[in-house]
Order: sequence, then C-alpha cells, then structure tokens
Amino acid sequence: MVYILIQGSMMTIKLRLILAAILSMLVVALVIGVSFITINAVQIKGELYTKIILSKDLLADILPPPEHIIETRLITYAMLTSDTAQIAELKTKLLALKKEFMNRQAYWFESDVESSMKKLVLNEVKNSALSYFEITEKEFLPAIDTHDLNKAQALVLGKLKTAYDTHRNYVDQLVILANQEAQKDEARADSALQRGFITLLLTAFLGVFLLLSILALTSRSILKNINRLKSIAESLASEQGDLSNRLAIVSSDEIAQTSRNFNLLFDKFEQNVLLAKEEEKKIKEANEQIHQHMKRSQLMISLTDLMSEGAIHGSLAIQPTMQTTIGTLQSILKLNDQTSIVVQNVHQSTAINILKQNAETMVESSESTETYVKASVQEVECFKESLGELTTNANAIRRENLLISYDIFIELAKLDHIIFKLNAYNTLFKNDAKTTFGDHHQCRLG
Repeated sequence: MVYILIQGSMMTIKLRLILAAILSMLVVALVIGVSFITINAVQIKGELYTKIILSKDLLADILPPPEHIIETRLITYAMLTSDTAQIAELKTKLLALKKEFMNRQAYWFESDVESSMKKLVLNEVKNSALSYFEITEKEFLPAIDTHDLNKAQALVLGKLKTAYDTHRNYVDQLVILANQEAQKDEARADSALQRGFITLLLTAFLGVFLLLSILALTSRSILKNINRLKSIAESLASEQGDLSNRLAIVSSDEIAQTSRNFNLLFDKFEQNVLLAKEEEKKIKEANEQIHQHMKRSQLMISLTDLMSEGAIHGSLAIQPTMQTTIGTLQSILKLNDQTSIVVQNVHQSTAINILKQNAETMVESSESTETYVKASVQEVECFKESLGELTTNANAIRRENLLISYDIFIELAKLDHIIFKLNAYNTLFKNDAKTTFGDHHQCRLG
C-alpha cells in the first residue's frame, strides 16, 4: 500500500515527501505509544505498582504479630498491673487502635486488592478483630473498672486468647494469599517489562525498516525521473544530439511538468530547424533563379550588342552602294546628256526613294534596338530588386537562426544547471561523502 502511494504517478514530489514525513511521524508515534504503555504499566503509581503496594500494605497490616490486635492485647496485659491514671491512658490507646483499625478497613473496602484476599480481610479478619475488641470493651474493661483482677486475668487467658488465636489463624491464611499475590504481581511486572521491551525493540526495528523503505522508495521514485531527465539532457547537449528525442515520464510531479516543458521546447526547436531547412532550400532555389536571370540578361545584352553592331555594319555597307549608284548615275547623265529631263527625274526619284527606304530601315532598326535595351534595363532593375529582397530575407533568416541558437544555448545552460543540482541532491540522498562539486561558474556551457 505504501509502495503504491509513493510510486503513484499522480503524486508530486512535495506530496511524496509529505507522505514520507507523515509515515515517519506515525512510526515514531507508534514507538512512543508502546513505550508509554510499557512504562505506564510499571511506573510509580502505575497499575502493577499499585497492586504491589497493596500487597505490601496488606502484609504490613497482617504480618504476625498483627499490629492492632497485638497492641490491644499488650494493653490488656498492662492494665492488670497499672494504677488508675495509667488505666485511663491505656483506655485512650485502646479507642485509638480500634478507630485506626476501622479506618484501615474502609481503605481495604475501597482498594482493588484481589477478591479472595479482600473477602478474607473484610469478613473473617475483620470479624475476629471486632470480636476481640468487643470482649475487651464489654467484659475486660468493666472488670478493670471494678478492680476485679481475677476476672480480668481469666478473660485475658481465656476468651481474649481464644479470640486472638482465631484472628491470628485468619491472618496466617491471609499472609499466605498475600505472599502468593505479591509474587504474581511481581511476575506480571517482570513479564510486562519483558513483553514491553521485546515489543519496543520489534517496533523500533519495524519503524527503522519502514523509514528506510519509505526513504528508499521515495528516493528511487524521484531519482528515476531525474536520471531520465539527466540522460536525455546529456544526449541533447552532445554534438550529435537528436531533437526528436522526448522525455517519456508519466507522472504529475514537478519533474514530469519540467519534462513536458522540455518536450514543448524541443518541439519548437525542431520546428525552427525544419523552417531553417525550408528557408535554406528556398534560398538555394532563389539563387538558381538569380543565376538563370543573370544568364538571360547576359544573353539579351549580347543580342543587343550584336544587333547594334549589325545595324552599324548595315549603315556602313549601304554608304558605298549609294556612292557607287550616284557615280553611275552621274556617268549615265554625262554619257546621255540628251536623255530627257523626265527620265533623269525618274532616275533621281528612284534613287531618292531607295535612299529613303534604306534610311527608314536604319531608323526602324535603331528604334527597335533602343526599345530592347530599355526592356533589358527594366529587367535588370527588377532583377536588382528581387536580389535585394532575397538578401533581406537571408539576413532576417540569419538573425532568426542566431536568436534560436541563443535560446538553445540558454535552455541548455539551464538544463546543465538543473543536472548539476540534481547530482548534488542525488549525492545527499546516497550520503556520498567522496563526491566533490565545483561552483556554478564551472558550467560546461560557460
């Protein structure tokens, strides 16, 4: 039952320690209770002590010669040879002895002495003593008062002696019973002491065993989860730490709550790592696209250069042709002076139209080249903007990864600090005096 309570997954460390303290208090209270019962049984004014004292009192009252009756008998003997003044004093002593005897009977009536002895004291012993007192008061004292010494002496040697012997016989029986009861009380006291000592010893051993078991179970329950936490922390702190590892602790104590918080933290770390990998992949794709755009831009620039060179070469090629045509026409004009002005105008118009067409072709080529160059410049500007955005995103990702690494370092430092403390607690539980610890500035993470 205790093992189930201490090992319960729904109990916190605080509750386990409180339960261990309560059980320890119960064990101590049990030992104290057994000790109290044993001591109370044999202590001064305890139950057995009272019975022993009663037996001693009884023996003091009844051991031969019986105090009250022997004193009375001695007084009766003394009265036979006393004068009037002495007789008056002896009568006072007789009354005091009887009164004291009756008071003792009231004491025995209220006592818890053994029933057979109590019956003997209150009946036979009492009645025989009262008979002695009655003979003394009703027969002996009147004889003394009348100075009838012969009668008084006859009573002393006759009825009073018989009454004394009867009383003495009952007292002897009571002495035997009292001695037997006193021996029984002493034997019971010795037995109670032995039983109490054995019970106390067994209770102490059982208490120590229970305390050690409770402490062992509590320590095992706590250190088991602490060792799991320590092992996973060491695994994560290593260079080949696997962020997919989780702390599988099924409990409701503080260590389980800490493990759940670590699991949530590791989930965030793993998500950040996945996001970083995705961003890295996107950056690679963006770099490839940039390279492709750069290749296309270089191709377009090369084509533009080629087209410009072609237009220039075309213009240079047309110029000699025009000069040759003009020279030919001039030769024809010189040789054919008589060709009509209309023919010359036609030839001239034809040449001019040809020149216009060539000029328009050059202008159109130049305009298309200018338009293509402008488009290339715009594409280059767009490429610069895209490249700037990618650079900004890369810087943001770098800063985010740096912050994540800082967070990971901080959490690992906290975890190492916790492991440092847990090792210290474990050493205290095991009472290991050989283990040494540095201060908290000697953390493995700086």
